[in-house]
Amino acid sequence: MGGMKRLLAILPIAVFLLVTSFASWGCPKGLKYNTKSECVDSNGKVIAGTATNGYLYDGVPIYVNKLTTKRWASHFKYERTFYTASTTAPSGIAKNMVVDKKKKRNKKSKGSLKLKLVPHLCGINLHASDCKYGARRTQIYTNHWYPEKKDLVFSFSLYKPSQGVSAKTNWTSGPLFFELKADHMKTGVNIAPTFRLHLNPKTKKIGYVLDVCDSNTGKTCDKYGDIASLKFNKWTDFKIETKQTTGKNGYVRVYINGKLVYSHKGKSSSTKLPVLLNLGPYVCASGCDKMAKNEPNHTFYFDLVSSEIVTGLEVTSPNGKEKWKIKKKYIVKWNKGKAGTYVKIQLFKKGRFYRTIAAKTKNDGKHAWKVPSTLAKSAAYKIKITSTKNKKLTDSSNKNFTITK
Repeated sequence: MGGMKRLLAILPIAVFLLVTSFASWGCPKGLKYNTKSECVDSNGKVIAGTATNGYLYDGVPIYVNKLTTKRWASHFKYERTFYTASTTAPSGIAKNMVVDKKKKRNKKSKGSLKLKLVPHLCGINLHASDCKYGARRTQIYTNHWYPEKKDLVFSFSLYKPSQGVSAKTNWTSGPLFFELKADHMKTGVNIAPTFRLHLNPKTKKIGYVLDVCDSNTGKTCDKYGDIASLKFNKWTDFKIETKQTTGKNGYVRVYINGKLVYSHKGKSSSTKLPVLLNLGPYVCASGCDKMAKNEPNHTFYFDLVSSEIVTGLEVTSPNGKEKWKIKKKYIVKWNKGKAGTYVKIQLFKKGRFYRTIAAKTKNDGKHAWKVPSTLAKSAAYKIKITSTKNKKLTDSSNKNFTITK
């Protein structure tokens, strides 16, 4: 019981996490899990770590313990991927989170995920404050974060049936269905989502909210508005590109069916924390839309969901402090980025070009190199890798490495 008491003590803080359809228990494209459930690249570098989502039992995140209740499942399976699932619908996950193998976006799909929002009836889940404050949700999310200051891409297809019933509520925004939120449990302070998309069921308008100063602190700097209309009973493709940062080089871009419908440049986050992603209908707690007593259920279908952390060309080994011996073979490693098919590998000494290791080699992230016996002993070497297609795409070792006899 002691562990459960610690769990209940932190439940009042609302947490919004993430959902996507990844290849290896939730990792973005090109990444895989290590033994610590962190998403790493081919060189083992952590790109997206485990989220500190605040839900702990005996000091261990609930998704590790595989906690399952009627309205909460930390290992909900969809498309060979496990997610955390949560709903306030009294009938629970089994009735309101269903994989529909008949409704598909296209032939690539193996079935869409049907998420049903029940507006009025509420069953308590691990988001303990939902029922108390009028929040309603049916959402799924993975349990790792996306790094700040990196180019991120989120894609999915959405189908909203008309269901033959008109929305009764005088909506101001409508249920959100996409949301980026800081991994705020690192600080223990609830932080408002940095960016989210809403659907007004009555007007069919898709709206956005960009919050770069954290409205939970009482500040009001939200930027919001309508960006498009959604056609019910038809698949719509979404792509969101963003760099989440408090700096001036941030951005958010939203594409619908391949068309740019929203673009923001500049500060894109209220915090320096990494972000989490959430998909699925959520109706805000008190102070937001007041639902009519006869508001119908709202069903959302998601399909072809994916995400990507876009890494540029980046040298990963040798990247500083390594000691390589002459006549021995080593592997030069790098992240491929978008450098094209081939790259050039050069050796620099004391900041100056020293020799070419490979004038043109495949951009596959690795190159075997036998250190020549003619190289001078020095602790001031660096590797530089450059795209043969675009010389502006280049990167060097972060720090010097050593070549010894």
